[in-house]
Amino acid sequence: MSIPLQFRYTIPMNRLRFFIGLGTTYTNNFVRDNSYLINSNNISGNVSSEDPNALNSLLDQSFGYSGGMGINYNINYKNIISFEVRYNMFNGDRNSLRVNQMDLMMGFSF
Repeated sequence: MSIPLQFRYTIPMNRLRFFIGLGTTYTNNFVRDNSYLINSNNISGNVSSEDPNALNSLLDQSFGYSGGMGINYNINYKNIISFEVRYNMFNGDRNSLRVNQMDLMMGFSF
């Protein structure tokens, strides 16, 4: 689950409005499986093994920074279509995995 908190500035225009947003984000991994399957091929054939501690570097909770920009289009008085591109950068230390992600979002309000 990811919860962003952003401050957003919208450029005032008529029907088409551009906006930018900056803020923070909080992510919580409720369910996590720390293992994954390793497959390798060698001369004698395929070898499979499971590493139970492979993903211990993923944090259960992480905080990060978020920034994005987008467009709102007012169809009429009540209906709005919006498109947004958001980039999230999560903090990591030397003992954890640092994860960055880009989100493409579309919205419709009525």
